This record gives sequence, structure tokens and C-alpha cells, in this order.
Amino acid sequence: MKKTAIRRCELKHVRIRPIARHLAGGKGGGELPAVDYDWLVGRISNGGVPISIPTGHGITLKHDHIHQFTSDPIRGDMYGTLVLTVQVYFGGSDVWIDPIIGRPGSN
Repeated sequence: MKKTAIRRCELKHVRIRPIARHLAGGKGGGELPAVDYDWLVGRISNGGVPISIPTGHGITLKHDHIHQFTSDPIRGDMYGTLVLTVQVYFGGSDVWIDPIIGRPGSN
């Protein structure tokens, strides 16, 4: 996705696709039930796109990790969805990503 287009999601609340996978205690832990969190997009820079959730977990995605941003007019101007080319994982105090093989947004 072009960097100029990514700026449309700055400071918005977004759902991410695929939904982040939550593991108990971190890498190697058992998978916990999925929660479709609203991630807050921070100030976007050349370094990437910071996203975080109220649990305190956050990560800075690189621009090529984002396939597209779609607004969510039903929820309002400050909401949308990010379709990613990576799978986000979090658990314990860690957040990490793995590339998706296949279609962006699928897992």
C-alpha cells in the first residue's frame, strides 16, 4: 500500500485482518480465544505504522505489512479495518509477526 494512502488510517481505531492471535504467556504458549480488538493507530512515520491495544501490547508495522485500509462508515469516521500481509501474534509481554503465505488478510 502506498505510504500516502496509509496516512488515511492515522489516529484511527482499526480492526485488523487477519485477527491477531493471542497466545498464553508468549511464543510457544497455547492459543487463547480470539478477541477482535480495536487497535489504535499512532502517528505514522517513515519508520512504520504503530498500532496498539488497551492491554498494552503494540507493534510498529512496516508499510509493506499493510495491504489496504478500509473505512468503516457504520462505526464512524474514526474507525476502519487494516488488511495485513502478516499475521500478528501477542502473548505475555511480546508482540510479533509472521508473513502470510497466500491471500492478504487470510490466515
